This record gives sequence, C-alpha cells and structure tokens, in this order.
Amino acid sequence: MDVVIGSLLNQLELQAPDAVAGIRPRFAATAETLAKALFDCRTKHPERQILLIVDGLDHIDRVRGRNIGGGVADPVRAVVDQLASIDIPAGTCLLFASQPGTHLEGANPAGGTPLTVPRMSTDELSSLAERHQVLKDPGTGAPITESDRQTIVDLLDTRSNGNALYATYLCRYATGASLLGQSAAAPATEYSVF
Repeated sequence: MDVVIGSLLNQLELQAPDAVAGIRPRFAATAETLAKALFDCRTKHPERQILLIVDGLDHIDRVRGRNIGGGVADPVRAVVDQLASIDIPAGTCLLFASQPGTHLEGANPAGGTPLTVPRMSTDELSSLAERHQVLKDPGTGAPITESDRQTIVDLLDTRSNGNALYATYLCRYATGASLLGQSAAAPATEYSVF
C-alpha cells in the first residue's frame, strides 16, 4: 500500500511541491499523509482542482518481487478499501481505473458514479489495427485484401472482446513491436503499477 500512496504523493509533489513540503516524516507514505497533502494543496491552491487517477488496480497482485498486500488475502481489495477510506477535500476526486471485479466493490463510498468503458466498435478496432500497421503486408507494407482485412479485424475483435488495452497488445504483438514471445531470452515485462 505504501508504494501506491508514495506514487500518488510523488505525482502530487510534481504538480504542487509546496503541498508536500511540510509533511513529516518526509517520506511517510500513509493514508493520513496523502489526506494531509491533498488538504494542504487545496488550501494553498484553492483555484486548482485535483484528480488522482489510480490505474491498473487489477494488476497489483501480479507485480513481481513485491509483497503489495502485506499478507492479506486480497491485496487489490485492501488497496481499494484503504484509498476509498481517505477523507479527501472538496475539489478533489479519486478515480479508480481497472478491469471489472469484486475488488471494486468498496471503491464508491461517496456515491460516485461507476463508469464502464464500452467495448471498441469494429470501426475503432479497424482504425487501431491500421495505426499499428497490422493491416499491411508484413513483407512489403502494401495494403492487404479486403477479405484479409476483415478476417484480421474479426480476429482482433474476438480475441480482445473489444477491450482497447488488450486489442493494442495484440496489435503490437502481431507487428513485433512487443517483446512478449520474441525469445526465451527476452526480458521480463516490468509493471509500473501507478
């Protein structure tokens, strides 16, 4: 949890260094420290609103080499519950961005509105594949046939289920832009949680 809060404090410090200047102990990454920094920022900069975006919650338990959950049964839910319990000042919003799951059940204590990103349309998937050069002949770079184009877009839709992030990974993998699957010696993917 301290990694997540530390990252949020760091991002806040980059935007408003004076908001965290008075925090003691200096590098305490606790919910109380974050709440104080947010309050101080809004007090010193009342004209500025704050949006904290916590993305990738569904990946927290997959970060290699870190004990994010501190031994709790569901570390993702523990992070969501602790962040959702922080008393944030007016003019501040906390946005959780994640794949759906039970870990988000406690993420809405103040009656905020959950938003579901709709699946990508066929046209959007086609545009994404076009931008990633998936709809070109890999040897020549020439456009492919309409039939092949439709087959690729249909496969992208089926495999990604319209999920923009997964569709992007598939496009990058198809064009060799992703390190995944290139060789057994390829470096492990590093995750930046927040």
